[in-house]
Amino acid sequence: MGSLKALEVEFPSVVMELLHLRIKEENVANPIFEYSITDTEKKICRKGKFNGFEVQLRVAHLNSGKYFFNLNITNGQSVVYTFEKRQRIGNDMVEFLAS
Repeated sequence: MGSLKALEVEFPSVVMELLHLRIKEENVANPIFEYSITDTEKKICRKGKFNGFEVQLRVAHLNSGKYFFNLNITNGQSVVYTFEKRQRIGNDMVEFLAS
């Protein structure tokens, strides 16, 4: 598996309906990653796993606010990304479709 320092991840700082994550390191032997999303009170809002280097998660059910995405890389190693969840407002469908 690639080293933790070499792992490059595209992760958004603001999301509305969908969270799109892309792992750029493709030299990972077994690309199955576990994740969890927690709020500012450390309450788990969602957790799961995905296979491959890209995933799109629907987060429309989350309230607006700050969240933490914990991505488990290897045995016991993880990286935490912070993002802000915003509600989609009325006529911003073009922005939604572009995300």
